[in-house]
Amino acid sequence: MNQLLPAVTELLKKRLGLASASIGDRVVESILRRRMAAVGTVLPSDYLKWLTTQPGEMAALIEAIVVPESWFFRYPESFAVLVQTAQRRTPPPAPGLPFR
Repeated sequence: MNQLLPAVTELLKKRLGLASASIGDRVVESILRRRMAAVGTVLPSDYLKWLTTQPGEMAALIEAIVVPESWFFRYPESFAVLVQTAQRRTPPPAPGLPFR
């Protein structure tokens, strides 16, 4: 996994502009392990070869990484709940201060 993680994060950066630090190395490693198991590879070098030669694998990896991180923004209901929660907050923030 030591050679695979930097190689894959570089590919994702070039392909998507994704900084893997935004989701963390552990998350990326976990997804890589799942993708390796899904395609039946054991060695990280084999998976890297598979990733760069099989057209659908990059799409599958991207979907596995991106989709879990973006689910919140897909549903307007998420924002409605966020607004309700913020409105119930006690004490409310002082006027002019950002809500955090």
